Amino acid sequence: MKAIKLVSSAMLISTLCATAAFAAPSQLVNNGGFETGTLAGWSTTGLGTGICPIANQEWNVSTTGTATGCTAVADPLGSAFAAYVQNDGTGPLTYKLSQSFGVAAGTTGGAFSFDLSSFNDADSGRTLNVSLTDEISLASVTLYSASTTSLDISWQTLGGDISAFLAGAAGNSVLLSFDNFIPSTWTGPAGLGIDNVSILAEVSTVPEPASLALFGLGLAGLAASRRKQPKN
Repeated sequence: MKAIKLVSSAMLISTLCATAAFAAPSQLVNNGGFETGTLAGWSTTGLGTGICPIANQEWNVSTTGTATGCTAVADPLGSAFAAYVQNDGTGPLTYKLSQSFGVAAGTTGGAFSFDLSSFNDADSGRTLNVSLTDEISLASVTLYSASTTSLDISWQTLGGDISAFLAGAAGNSVLLSFDNFIPSTWTGPAGLGIDNVSILAEVSTVPEPASLALFGLGLAGLAASRRKQPKN
């Protein structure tokens, strides 16, 4: 009898695990590949549409890396469009590209990634900072921060695990921001592009009431069985 009861307990635990399932990862970023051909879903700082070294040019979407407005970087790779910015200008200034989206209740984890192409052979103070901010709690996490100094314009894929932040922001709205900081005015050839921005979130599914009720009945039955078990 004891062996049978142990098997029943294991089966009951297995049932509980089965109810705590996970939905397929969901994409939180809208138009992360810029394949609309526009900045739809994104906001910018609105710093103009000029050509360096005359006037600032804001983030824009193009089929070629010449759209930086300064030095060309890589054309979109494996897609039609990417987002570009000068990576230079009348500093100090920050070219901001941002997007708000909701994190579903029950989110337990996820990952972030994006592709970067940059050129900057003159000013190591020019940087790209990527962050996520919970718009309710104001908690923030830096996803990427580095000088844009580079002579190699080939695309790099960057990213990492952001499970702790997404779990903490579950049920809230968050802000994703790409901030290209320019410390000084027209300090030399530069350009920057991003593409394939992605945040994939894992969300646990809530067990249905019927499943919970059956599980509760099973626990009650197991408890009653143990109370009736004769002592040795």
